[in-house]
Amino acid sequence: MTSAELVQRNRAALDRFLAAWATRDPDAVLDSVHQDFVYSASVGPEPGSTWRTREAIREGLKAMFAYDEGCETEISDIQIHEEVGFQTWVYRFKHKDGSHHTSYGCDLLRFKDGKLIEKNAFRKVLTPPLSDTETTGSESSSIEV
Repeated sequence: MTSAELVQRNRAALDRFLAAWATRDPDAVLDSVHQDFVYSASVGPEPGSTWRTREAIREGLKAMFAYDEGCETEISDIQIHEEVGFQTWVYRFKHKDGSHHTSYGCDLLRFKDGKLIEKNAFRKVLTPPLSDTETTGSESSSIEV
């Protein structure tokens, strides 16, 4: 198989995965991926959470869909290079109290046999400023390493 054919096959696999993800149905997602699929979520205690068995992935997907309930999703900058790829995404949340927040992230992707075998997600999170520079323009830092 040529490099271009691999890219085309794996882009089709990602498209099937994204369509299944949009349904928010864990079984549809599992039907779209490789039998040995591993999902490393962007939130959880590891940091993140990694699920490797079908049942663990099913429960993890339910938890992630609940965590991201009510968001509008925008997937962009999809890049696939033979058996690896990435995509960036934005989740826009509208809360019941009228407030909004946005999460930005990316997924590192691996493919095998024309299916997605790994999704490793990373998400930017809201935290206090890293240093005084962000709020005052000075060069002193409030972070200890």
